[in-house]
Amino acid sequence: MNDTMLFRQIFPPPHDDAKPSRFGGLPLVGPDFVWPRGRLADGRERPLAFILQLDCAAAPRGFGLPSSGLLQVFLDLDWGAGDGFRILHQDAPPHSLRLAAPPPEAGPLYGAETRFFFPWCLRDGADARATFVLPRWPFAPVALTVPPQVDEDGEAFPYWPGSGLEARLAQAQGAPPPHADWPSVGAPEPPFAAMPQDWRAVEWLAGEVLSRLRGVTPAEALKMAGLAPAPPPHDPYAQGARLLAEQRASADDWLRRAAARDPFEAVADDERAAFRAWLAALPGMKGYYFTTPAMKSLEQSLAASPQAAARVPPEALPKLAARHAFAIDMREGEKMFVRTPVRMFGPPSCVQNAASEMLEESDKTLFLELGGDEALGHYFGEGVYQFWISPADLAARRFERVVLTRDAY
Repeated sequence: MNDTMLFRQIFPPPHDDAKPSRFGGLPLVGPDFVWPRGRLADGRERPLAFILQLDCAAAPRGFGLPSSGLLQVFLDLDWGAGDGFRILHQDAPPHSLRLAAPPPEAGPLYGAETRFFFPWCLRDGADARATFVLPRWPFAPVALTVPPQVDEDGEAFPYWPGSGLEARLAQAQGAPPPHADWPSVGAPEPPFAAMPQDWRAVEWLAGEVLSRLRGVTPAEALKMAGLAPAPPPHDPYAQGARLLAEQRASADDWLRRAAARDPFEAVADDERAAFRAWLAALPGMKGYYFTTPAMKSLEQSLAASPQAAARVPPEALPKLAARHAFAIDMREGEKMFVRTPVRMFGPPSCVQNAASEMLEESDKTLFLELGGDEALGHYFGEGVYQFWISPADLAARRFERVVLTRDAY
């Protein structure tokens, strides 16, 4: 099967349920819904993360999917804890659907690794459970035909091609956004004057400071501040240790203040000015340190609500759009840049051996492939989750028989 279904992210994201196909957020469920759980090696159960839902009625025809209902994917994202997952078909009447509530026992999204992806969780006492719900980002399912591929020996190549699909992906994208560079800021400050726009942005930016300070030694702290070690008989680096402790405490203080507020509540002008002054006074910090956390905070604001989205600086939108596209116009005559998209059906990516073993040794074909995408909070490393189903199980709607493989470079 060379026809594939791509999930084209809608930018900027709408906030109503007129387009129920979406990544993240909370699932729409019927009255009998029970949040899926995965079983750990020690027998304990843990709620699975909600990854996406597809509105089957809006999906392109010809793939064998149900004609109605929502197809939903739940997955255990705790690194090293297993590959628990569940695929559900919610086919309750639309008027009976409601947003599910997060399970009260939900833990940090990525387990012990969560603090590395969401740096405000590095603060002692931080509640990392708040990361359990991924950013809500609607998408439109679009069909794409992948021409038959052959390898260098002329043999059939049943995998996703590394090149040659630029024009087709650009057409499926509709209007590929142009590549846009972020402002080059030398001083330790966010890239836009309106930032931090909300308290989640404070968490991203102050968390980045805390992350940057984790590996700094007292000697390095002195050097960053342009200070010389104290002469004997004093401890030459005691001053550096005090300076480092003060910097960490100040970042902790901002994170505690943010934790006491609604994440997407607007930051008052005086508090924004105080925060920016604090960042600017930090020795050794560079403006480019804050570009990535700034992007992530702006994306979360865009996804959170119409009110939070309205606080995103308009000049940031063209720069964010390319992070949510699988085809990007590089301009100036350069080749179109394309990413391997999230998709259903069609040729799988060949990473190591998992895909080849499934194609050669089973009757299953690719059902869904998920790759890493930090713009969606998908920190999967350099690999893919691939879900497989047999034609018979697809026809019988036996989604509980789907098989998952995880492969990485």
